[in-house]
Amino acid sequence: MLKIAIRHILRFKKTAALNIAGLAIGIAAALIIFMIIRFETSFDTQQPNYKNIYRIVTQTDYSTGVQYNSGVSTGVPDALRTEFPQMEKVAALQAIQGSQFSASRNSQAKDDNIKQDLSQSIKQNPSPNIKEDPSPNTFREDAGTYFIEPSWFDLFHQKWLSGSPSQLAAPDVAALDKSTAEKYFGTWQHALGQILTLDNKYPLKIIGILDNAPANTDFPLRIVVSFETLRQHPDDYSYVKNDWSGMTGQHQVFVQLALNTPPEAISTRLKSFSKDHFANQIIKVRTLLLLPLKENHFDNRFSYIVPHVSSHTSLLTLSFIGMLILLMAIINFINLSTAQSAIRAKEIGIRKVLGSLRIQLIKDLLLETAILVSMAMVLGAGIAQLSLPAVSKQFAHLPVSIWSIENAVFLCTVVIVVTLFAGIYPAFILSGYQPLRAFKPQPGAFSVRRGLIITQFAISQIMIICVIVAMAQVHLLQSADLGFNKDAVYTVPGFGNYDLNAADALKTRLKQYAGFTSITLANMPPAANSNWMDVFYFDQGAIASSYNIDIRVGDADYVRTFGLQLIAGRNYRDGKNIRELLINQTFARELGYNDPANAIGHTLKIGNTGEWHQIVGVIKDFTNNTLREHIRPSVVMPWREACWLTCVRLNDFKMVEVLKDEWMKAFPGYVFNGSFLTQQMQSFYQQEQQLSLLYRLFAGIAIFISCLGLYGMVSFMAVQKQKEIGIRKVLGASVMHILYLFWKEFLVLVGIAFLIAAPAGWWLMNNWLQHFALRTEVGATVFLTAMIASVAIALLTVSHKAMTAALTNPVKSIQTE
Repeated sequence: MLKIAIRHILRFKKTAALNIAGLAIGIAAALIIFMIIRFETSFDTQQPNYKNIYRIVTQTDYSTGVQYNSGVSTGVPDALRTEFPQMEKVAALQAIQGSQFSASRNSQAKDDNIKQDLSQSIKQNPSPNIKEDPSPNTFREDAGTYFIEPSWFDLFHQKWLSGSPSQLAAPDVAALDKSTAEKYFGTWQHALGQILTLDNKYPLKIIGILDNAPANTDFPLRIVVSFETLRQHPDDYSYVKNDWSGMTGQHQVFVQLALNTPPEAISTRLKSFSKDHFANQIIKVRTLLLLPLKENHFDNRFSYIVPHVSSHTSLLTLSFIGMLILLMAIINFINLSTAQSAIRAKEIGIRKVLGSLRIQLIKDLLLETAILVSMAMVLGAGIAQLSLPAVSKQFAHLPVSIWSIENAVFLCTVVIVVTLFAGIYPAFILSGYQPLRAFKPQPGAFSVRRGLIITQFAISQIMIICVIVAMAQVHLLQSADLGFNKDAVYTVPGFGNYDLNAADALKTRLKQYAGFTSITLANMPPAANSNWMDVFYFDQGAIASSYNIDIRVGDADYVRTFGLQLIAGRNYRDGKNIRELLINQTFARELGYNDPANAIGHTLKIGNTGEWHQIVGVIKDFTNNTLREHIRPSVVMPWREACWLTCVRLNDFKMVEVLKDEWMKAFPGYVFNGSFLTQQMQSFYQQEQQLSLLYRLFAGIAIFISCLGLYGMVSFMAVQKQKEIGIRKVLGASVMHILYLFWKEFLVLVGIAFLIAAPAGWWLMNNWLQHFALRTEVGATVFLTAMIASVAIALLTVSHKAMTAALTNPVKSIQTE
């Protein structure tokens, strides 16, 4: 049986090669998609009690909308421990973002006594210029660094190579993961007992080393500083102990519920807990929510400090694409196998005459299919392995090896499923031939095969439509008018204990260079991934307005540096006691002024503790965040204490080096970490860019599989029409006429496929575009381009083999053995 199957595969080498190629590419694509989905859905599921772990997040309700925050007030953790016995474990952490750490590999303190003396010396003279070593090993850390309570490790298990969580109860101590310890100290063993200085000011003793965190965690701990250190130095890191009025996304709380505790009951209890503790107002009601750890990786509302957020919709789309590509590979196999029916009919007839039963023929044909699918699986696994490094870099930092038990089970399942789906129909078709009819020429109905080709081309055209729309949308997002000028703006962030006087002096020196068009000190650019929002009071009113606003802070050069456009009034002035601000057009309309000039002169107070500011100007609407969202009411105002970002507009890119030199002079011992605003904003649409790339990749795979099947079908048509073509040529038919015989067969099928693909593609992409405030049109040009591309691909695929048939000597075509 096996010998017969192998003999048939070798006899029809071309068909086998086409089948194996199509299936291998389909299996490789499906395996990579499976790995992406498995990776994205596995985040933090390695924790033993992940089903009972929850993140406490905040929802603030206004009469006109809801605002979400991933953090909580600092008074929350202790209150939860006291009032919720159902919460077995409670742990808090606060992210340390934009700070730097310094260490020296060569001249570390020799023993603990010397280190303690050094620690006391730095505490007594906390100058930014005091360092452990004249040339420290210094890095700015923007992710993976936290002030953390020891109880964190009761919830989240991470192996300690040395030390223990209990040691984090003391102040001025820290632990590093293995890779970070090696970065600072050469080896992790050498790091133990050494001193790491935070922001050139606070010396921290290394008391432990953690194993490197797995790739599938949203909390990759790289540097953890004891929470007691934060409590002792609250001012530099915006920490107010037991505060219930303020809130920051950096302060996070996680809890583990007791076994069999219904989360619904805790959620209900949290509502009354919030009413008891928060100073709620009619215009603003703050409530704590439970966010399951398993949903933490997928909820974009609470994505602050999470390295990257996925979405269930994206994963469903990926799984759908994977199934479609596998379906196309199966259709390919069925088409090519059933196309052999005319060739293999006599063989089947002879075997039946000699006594073979239909069930035996079906088994033989299924075995033949299983061998082909297994060969395709091996080739597909190899293709996936070779592709993984590039895929991992572009998308999800996947493991760069396919070798795992889960992947092996997946591949075996695919082999079984594909063998059954791809093999059963051709097996029944071929085994069903009647012996007497098998020796007579049969016209052969093409209806099923035509239907399968239509399905293939419909899928390909849907994906072409998706590619065109996704690329157009990404281009629109990147080229749209933002209401400000992002080009040639270079920004340099500050650090934990930022020296405002040094920043002012830096700006004064930079103004002396002609290469800097404008310089401003600000808290963030006009468009940023993080927002500062609050309620406001208007015109000396005693009651705040019931919706929140976006706030941008900068000195008087903010407008000029970012190219904001004043449409009424004037810019605010510089100065410590200036109480002036600008609002955008949307805010003016919200205040009831369709004519922006009418808003000039009115007063505004931000939040409950701010001072009254006069509206002196109205600026053209600008993009606050991303173009997925509508423009919100916004304020631009001066507030020197919040300006930690140096922003410079350049007229010569070589001036970046000058900026770096001057910045290093202003802040010696600190790491310069500047970047262009355009580079920062490219990350805003990373998901859309990745989706567009995925569509292009898998559309290319789908088209390639379609072309393989089409080429195979044309080859069999050429064999079947061999005599017809010879007779037509003898009677005077031209090469073009012969080509038309092939073209018309498939152009009709492409046209029918387009009638299916056009509405399906429009529905899919129109729904996707609803997530954007600014979106491209899915117009006639999209469908015309998709149709032309499909026709061109079909004609090119068909023409090669058709041309060969058309140029064959008719004498050879007509002759009969």
